[in-house]
This record gives sequence, C-alpha cells and structure tokens, in this order.
Amino acid sequence: FEYDIMKDLTFTLGGRWSVEDKVFDFTSNILGSEDFTSPPLVSYAFNEALYGGLAQLQKSDWSARAGLNYHITDNVMTYLTWNRGIKAGGFNAPLTGFNPPSAPGNPSIEPSVFKFDEERIAATELGVKSEFLNHRLRLNADVFYYDYKGYQAFNFYGLTQIVFNAPGRVSGGEVQLSVLPMEGLLVDLGASVLDAVAFDV
Repeated sequence: FEYDIMKDLTFTLGGRWSVEDKVFDFTSNILGSEDFTSPPLVSYAFNEALYGGLAQLQKSDWSARAGLNYHITDNVMTYLTWNRGIKAGGFNAPLTGFNPPSAPGNPSIEPSVFKFDEERIAATELGVKSEFLNHRLRLNADVFYYDYKGYQAFNFYGLTQIVFNAPGRVSGGEVQLSVLPMEGLLVDLGASVLDAVAFDV
C-alpha cells in the first residue's frame, strides 16, 4: 500500500503472513570399519515417533514494512523505514549425534539441541539518497538499528556446528559516494560503522 500524504511525502505499508510446518527424521550410524561392512558401533535416531514435539516445528507469524519517503528536491530524498522480518526455524543434524560415547573433544549433546526456533528482527533505518551534477555525483547515507529476538547464532560442540537462539542487536551507519568524472570511469567510496552484539553466545 502506498499513499501520497502530500506532494513530496509518501507513506508505504506492506505485510506478509507465513506458515511453516516441518517434521525432522534423523538417523546416524558410526560404522565399525573402513570398508563399512561391520555393524554400526553406535546407532541413534531422532524423529517424531521417539521425541514427539521436539521433532516438529509448526509456526505462523507475520512480517511487515512501513516507511516514509520525503523528496526535499527532485534530486534529494530522505526516508524512514521500519521492518519486521522473520527467518524460519529448523533442526540441527549433529555429526556425532546426541549423547555420544564420552571422548575427548566430543561432548554430550542433548536431544533438545536438535531444534532451533525462528529468528525475528525489528529494523529501523533513517537515510538520505541524493544525486548532483547531472547524475555524475551520488551521495547516500543512513543510520540503522536492528533488534533481534531469537537470533540464530551458532557454536561448535566437538566437530559439530550447532545453531541456537539468542538475543542480539546491531546498530551502525553507512556512507557511499559515487563519482563519474568522465565517461567509462566510475569512482566509488564507502565507509561503515557497526556495533553488533549477540548475547549468551
């Protein structure tokens, strides 16, 4: 949805509804010989029959965007946007399964670690886009703040990478300058500052 509040000020609104339904069926065998002919030394499974809801992921959620664009002149536009985004959850597939035999560098992994939930972000951005000198000079800049709920971080358990949820935030700003001094030559300059934190990682 887009609406012109006045001649140079436009309001934008959009949304989406998402539904996900996943079932995880995992089986792992550690074989007892290099030719793979011996019976498995260890065999384990993770599925709906054994672990019920831990092997299921059913989620409905919404994402949205709202923004204001204001044209100060024909060549200079400022904007303010707010976005709510989602990233689907899922399941880990540990190389060594869960609760494996005790061994150095191979810690026990609980069944609950197999599943991770969706990631949600609320992102706010304020910026300006501009062009000068008959489109030969372009200057864009913005500042932003991202607030994460259930950020999908990762860590290693022995040789296995495990994705898990944690709160997090990112704030920063960017500046980009593009100059076309002559036909066929484009010069780009850019700089950014970031402050990113993931908690409990």
